[in-house]
Amino acid sequence: MWNYHSEIKLAKFYLSRHMPKKAMDQLAKAIAECPCCKEKELARLLFYLGITLKKLGHSNSAIRFWISSYRVNKNKYAREMIKRFSNGYGFKKEENNDLDDKKAFFSIQISRYLAKKQSKNFSTQAEVDMITDLLAEKWKNIVQSGILEQKSIEEKQKYFKEEKIVFPFMVCTKVLGDPVINVNFTQGTKVLQNERCLCGSGLPHYKCCGRAPSLEEIADGFF
Repeated sequence: MWNYHSEIKLAKFYLSRHMPKKAMDQLAKAIAECPCCKEKELARLLFYLGITLKKLGHSNSAIRFWISSYRVNKNKYAREMIKRFSNGYGFKKEENNDLDDKKAFFSIQISRYLAKKQSKNFSTQAEVDMITDLLAEKWKNIVQSGILEQKSIEEKQKYFKEEKIVFPFMVCTKVLGDPVINVNFTQGTKVLQNERCLCGSGLPHYKCCGRAPSLEEIADGFF
């Protein structure tokens, strides 16, 4: 009987033949057919989907699927991929830590900006350029201030989230904060970024369910 096991085998065959697009089609079918109760199988599918996206050039989306794989089932393969290819923010590793910080700052702020738009997307290239220039100037000021020196990844991410920027559209100041507040309902407390994620993955919240989408994912969409 042709089932998701057959789809996995075929996807692995296509990957071995350097045909990631065909592998993607098979993995999509397999995920649709795999029962949710089969956690190990689902985690394996998500892991291979990450491999496929990496081969297609979507490294940040690949990392997101490896994180999802590890969240479903704590397997060493997904853990090793996360460790090997992601930085402290859960994004693709850049050439240096300064560039990692800049990408994280831009991702958090652009996500905040787009969350306030009804379309959830940029409308024109002129809008992209305007927001990018605004953030670039803000980033320049942050770097020159030296405020990030000696800060940990968790402290930097907290600072990026708390740094409020007045974007050029008409909104009430109060809605410029994050649209979602993560809460531990069993303890009645706000989830801190460096706490273990409530989903049970064992990863820090900021690198798991609290992970901001990367610039690549914002620009190209989510897989």
